[in-house]
Amino acid sequence: MFTKNSITIISFALILYFTALTNLLHAQVYKCVDSNGNVLYSNSPCPQNTEEQNYKPRESFTINDETTDPEIEDLTETEQTSQNFGAGELDINIVQVRLSLPAQQITAIHKGVHFVYDYFKEVYGITPGTDINIKIFGRHGDFLAYQKRLIGKIYSESGIFSSRTGEALVNASKYRNEVVGISIHEACHAMIQQAGYRIPVWVNEGIAEYFETIEISDNQVLFRPQYDRHSEIASLLSKKELISLLEYFGLSNNVWKNRNLVEDRTSRSIAYSLVHYLMSSVEGTESIKKILKNFSVSDETPSMFVVNQSYSGGLNLLEKNWHEYLTQTPSGHVFSTNQ
Repeated sequence: MFTKNSITIISFALILYFTALTNLLHAQVYKCVDSNGNVLYSNSPCPQNTEEQNYKPRESFTINDETTDPEIEDLTETEQTSQNFGAGELDINIVQVRLSLPAQQITAIHKGVHFVYDYFKEVYGITPGTDINIKIFGRHGDFLAYQKRLIGKIYSESGIFSSRTGEALVNASKYRNEVVGISIHEACHAMIQQAGYRIPVWVNEGIAEYFETIEISDNQVLFRPQYDRHSEIASLLSKKELISLLEYFGLSNNVWKNRNLVEDRTSRSIAYSLVHYLMSSVEGTESIKKILKNFSVSDETPSMFVVNQSYSGGLNLLEKNWHEYLTQTPSGHVFSTNQ
């Protein structure tokens, strides 16, 4: 039985815990740029000789259990348009809700998704989904309300894939300039879901983050580096605060998503960085192929063992080579349109 003193101590401890938790969840992350253009991220104000810049990361999985957004209204046929791009076995359906995007953006989405589909199949050797349904919303409230109707809560303000309906949902109201990238990112999730039974979230998100940077021209496909994510992880490495790959690959999906101050920013940045590093070479690309193939087997092998077996030289060498890559400026990756 608890005494009065013990109850007081427990109550005080709980107050301290929830106060610390509140401070953690509302902590500010600063983006600081020095005179040489180097970017670092900090939980404290920018140091001297650096300039603070506005920093508001766009992330999927923005958790908000107490949303008060109204229910989505019933839409008439005139308030949504559908365009279908069928090519062989791949069927891409793009629905615009209270929106009319320029034909150039629609074409870019179609070409981007088609390239990723072919790449997954021909290079990674996986069997991606063939029915890609993308729903793009012109109003912020419609996007949130439709997401809540499908999932029961608001996970994202930018884009999300619904496994329930097989739809890639995109918010064009707040992210008009990023519609193409977000659409391809969420379409990657739709295709990857068909590749295996238990692909861990770091593989899923890392690949989607990589392919969302696609830019297609007449004779090439370019994947731009995400310099902000690279510099974020490089900064952690230089300060000896970067999580080890052994620990990172041991994170559960739920812990992966919720372990960081700014949503799952750091976990996602590491995932992107690892995929970008691996995609920088033929050997690394082959490692991703092996990882995806291993995870297509429905067994209980931990992630670190699969990666250790898939990378030539094992997990320790991967970490060593990746750390060396983090000390360099990442370059874009160029592919032929005939890839």
